[in-house]
Amino acid sequence: MKSRSRRTFLIQSSTSVAMLSGINNVCAAESSKPDSVAPTIEQYADALKGIAALEAPSDWKATEESADERFFRRSAPFRAKVSPPGSAGVPLLIGGHVWGLNTRAPLRNAVVEVWQADASGRFDNDNPAKPPPRDVFLYRARMLSDESGYFEFETVKPGAYQASQGKWRASHIRVRVQYPGYHPISTQIYFRGDLRQNEDPFFKSSLAIDLRELKLGGTVIKSGRFDMLLDPVEVK
Repeated sequence: MKSRSRRTFLIQSSTSVAMLSGINNVCAAESSKPDSVAPTIEQYADALKGIAALEAPSDWKATEESADERFFRRSAPFRAKVSPPGSAGVPLLIGGHVWGLNTRAPLRNAVVEVWQADASGRFDNDNPAKPPPRDVFLYRARMLSDESGYFEFETVKPGAYQASQGKWRASHIRVRVQYPGYHPISTQIYFRGDLRQNEDPFFKSSLAIDLRELKLGGTVIKSGRFDMLLDPVEVK
């Protein structure tokens, strides 16, 4: 589609409910309860509004690095569901676009890798004595940006955790993005107003996003947008 992205089409289409499986999974258990009401098409569209819209950044600066790749694992599966089904925690829907700074255009098929702690602040590989099986990836995923540079994933809000004596890490999601001809970025998504942000020495306000709260079918979810801007590699 030349005039609008695939995601925009899905949002506006009356058949989009079956396609928006991420939000559907979040609400499935709750909507089956007698007192719950199944989400409408309008509610699905509202959940994506603001994070899927193709809007140019207001400030054309490269996304700030926060290069802590601790707990990273290679070869995570390609999927849009980061947290395991039925995970405890506040459901999150995060979306955004990948942009090239030199062209000011979205980048299609950028590789976006995501990893995070669970709602209690634990990573699947944070205990060297009990490493996870090689083929089991919890709270990890890879995805490709679409024709409008858009990526999206569903997860739960990660918990804060104590990194060392007197040092806390605020709730965050770790992200790495790569695209040919551009410098890769390793960074972290923070949440504005987090209770632990002033205790986290790695917290960067430029990487903090606002979360919008929505009620879908009896379930409260939060959604936020995080765009990433990549610097081109200089050709000598």
